[in-house]
Amino acid sequence: MVTGGVVIGVAVGQTVIKACAVSGATVCGSVTVTVESADATSLMVTRDDSTVATASGSFDSTVVTEATITMFSGTTVDLDASATPSTVQPVWSSNDANVATVSNSGVITARANGTTMVIVQAKNKSIRFRVTVQDTDQNKTVVYFHHTEKDWIGDVYLNYQADDGTWPTVGNYTPMKSTSCNNDYVAAVIDRAQSDKGFLFTTSNTTDKGDWYKSSENANFVFTGGTAITVSGGKATDRAPSECPVAADKTLAGSSAVITVGTTTATFGTTAVSGSTPASGSSGDAGSSSGSGTQGAASTTATLADTNPAVDVFTLTDLADGIYQLTESVAPERYAKSAIAYSFGVGHIHLSRAEGAQRVCRGYDTAHLHYRAVESDRSD
Repeated sequence: MVTGGVVIGVAVGQTVIKACAVSGATVCGSVTVTVESADATSLMVTRDDSTVATASGSFDSTVVTEATITMFSGTTVDLDASATPSTVQPVWSSNDANVATVSNSGVITARANGTTMVIVQAKNKSIRFRVTVQDTDQNKTVVYFHHTEKDWIGDVYLNYQADDGTWPTVGNYTPMKSTSCNNDYVAAVIDRAQSDKGFLFTTSNTTDKGDWYKSSENANFVFTGGTAITVSGGKATDRAPSECPVAADKTLAGSSAVITVGTTTATFGTTAVSGSTPASGSSGDAGSSSGSGTQGAASTTATLADTNPAVDVFTLTDLADGIYQLTESVAPERYAKSAIAYSFGVGHIHLSRAEGAQRVCRGYDTAHLHYRAVESDRSD
């Protein structure tokens, strides 16, 4: 729409605007105008053409999806992000490039042990990955077996008792693989085994009539609850063979990242609607806000009242210790609404400024949190 020579975007699309001179109808000029969406309806992240996580909702809703990624140091995971409409370009960022970096195309590289947030943002839709980088996985147990002493040169399988006391059926035994650290041993990586649960080895996964290797004729080997256990000479000891890792690392567990999707929170104005666990929050302008957070495994979603009557500042009280997320649903006067999500912590948590942000959230104490809008070149 054109009013007094001013072009106003009414809907997403493309049109041609033509203007002619008053003195001559044939003296004209034209321009093609493209109106792009200010927001997105959906954001999707895929891995190897399979959907990993989505954040979708109406144009006027701010949607945040939480997810976790566990990676071994020095490995990468390649993620692809796409938004609707396609004119909205997803933007990747990492809160701590010392722990993990992310390229413009979504390749996350684990740099050093630690935890950081990798975020992909498409206007008012975002997906936040809490990335944990580690050298070893303490939630796994590595089972080593000195198979050459039995002259087993073919397939070897681990049959072990689950935490609930059950045993797998034939066809569901765990295959063991050769190790690069010691050619006399094969190994299998399983979820951290509970102490006093039994295990043994066999040469067949299709029948229970194959060769079996146990502690004795009438007794199985028993887990000790550690990250590594080695069977050699008829005994199980809480250790790893010489030159082998004492816990699951990328040489044993593989380098593929593990991704788990948590909660999706949609905010309409100042009302937050959440799915199941981890949590996130939102904020309106200086006069209204809402927020939610998570402490440990618990999560809470609630709309909180602004207790500060001043302009360009709001105060939230009685926030529990934890990590919170702040997004803008209504822009203050003379400001454009920002789609950037800000994280802040309550308690002994370092607060850092979001990269490229025009307004910065700073916390001052654990009982009352005060925030105010500042320009990007200000530090206070």
